[in-house]
Amino acid sequence: MRIDSLPPVDEHATLIAAGPQDVWPHLLHVVEETFGGSGMGAYARLVRAADPVASGPRPLAEGSTFPGFHVVTAHPAQELTLRGSRRFSTYALIFRRRATP
Repeated sequence: MRIDSLPPVDEHATLIAAGPQDVWPHLLHVVEETFGGSGMGAYARLVRAADPVASGPRPLAEGSTFPGFHVVTAHPAQELTLRGSRRFSTYALIFRRRATP
């Protein structure tokens, strides 16, 4: 299933008083720490996630995986797209940088 065919469920925006180059490494770290903990691997295997373990390049880049997700796009300071699937669902998280007026 393509990401653009998934129905949007929720959207959040956060204003960050820092430049995109400063935020990018922190985003990668927080995403991996949040979803890559030891308990997440066990959960990912339990629900038969397509990506149950961490693999690929670090810091996160296209092709990297961690429990429950794989990185589809990683355009530094612009967009990070994660996709995952398990027995009964397919999902994506998309982090985008938008310029403020």
